[in-house]
Amino acid sequence: EELMRSPGREDRNWRYPREKRKRDVRYESDAKKLRHSVEWGLSKARLVSDPFLDDLFADLDVRRRGSLRMDDLVPLGDRFGEDWRDSNRLRETFEAMDTNQRDRVSFDEFSSWVVRNARVASNGRDLLRVPAPTVDVPPELIQLLDDLNVARIEHRGGETLREHLISVFTILKEWGCDDVTCSAGLFHSVYDVGEEHPLHWQTARPRLKAAIGVDAEELVFNFQSANQTCLYEGGLLTAPPEAETFKAPKMKFGPDEYRPRRHRDGRWNPEWLVFPARLRGPLVNLYFVNAWDQIPWLYDHPDDAVYMVIYHWDAVPLMTPGAVKLMERMKSIARQSTMTWEEFLDSPKLVYYSYEADPGFIEKHFRRRFDEFHTENEKLRASRRD
Repeated sequence: EELMRSPGREDRNWRYPREKRKRDVRYESDAKKLRHSVEWGLSKARLVSDPFLDDLFADLDVRRRGSLRMDDLVPLGDRFGEDWRDSNRLRETFEAMDTNQRDRVSFDEFSSWVVRNARVASNGRDLLRVPAPTVDVPPELIQLLDDLNVARIEHRGGETLREHLISVFTILKEWGCDDVTCSAGLFHSVYDVGEEHPLHWQTARPRLKAAIGVDAEELVFNFQSANQTCLYEGGLLTAPPEAETFKAPKMKFGPDEYRPRRHRDGRWNPEWLVFPARLRGPLVNLYFVNAWDQIPWLYDHPDDAVYMVIYHWDAVPLMTPGAVKLMERMKSIARQSTMTWEEFLDSPKLVYYSYEADPGFIEKHFRRRFDEFHTENEKLRASRRD
């Protein structure tokens, strides 16, 4: 809503949110639904955000027709550092975009082509060519998702759980994760962890082991535990990168036993499990990609980026290269922030990021990382002045 109210967007009647399109595609064919989920994952993996696509389309659509003709695409070549004037590349690109062959390119056709053929450069404006995606979800795993009825389960942002799972698989694959982690990503939330997930893990688990392997299913089974213990000392995101173990709460599946009971004073007091280091890297990447797929495109604001950087500080060495690139971009944005420590503590964002965490540990942990981040920034500024 805030994006839609921002200056310069009032006249863009061709634009509607990606989430709206996600709801629309539910009534299309299975092939289109699959393509849409993959493209949403590619846009998140390649940092081709909705605001970026909106602005790029508006820059090209100088006549405000809500669609593009061939000559409108000439400036797009400049974004790639190429000259498309009087070249075959211009015609080839236009024909590739114009999938319905109406001699004009709609916003959906344009955005589909961009997320499949480009990545946003580090300057946040230019585009880099990338090979056509080779993200192919095995048909037998898609069939298993359908057999588990995940398409009927509502997820965040108006999407279904099926769309979210395929998108997570796509991001993991695009960022270079191994097959075990990618397979786990495709099923990371299928076990019953609440009323909105009506699958019974005791029934589904043997079949999932046979379909994706024991190692991938182990990650799926332990994902909810690791996901709930990010900000306790020695947890998934806070243990030192070289630690031989990390801890997580023992999760009980089912709508009545989703989370461990609390003390009378409201503190969370779970039964702890200790996991070996071999699970931490894959679970960190599952956690990060799962969250990134659900986060709106609001991290171009420096203060928001600060929270993302501080929150994941200790886990970056365990991340896949694609996630590391994203964190580097967040750092560059966060360096523009003038937030003080007191403002950091008072922000509602801290409440969101540290829910069900140990308050005493969080303050010490975040303060240490906050100071490290600012020290790093000061050294960078000093080197630039020199």
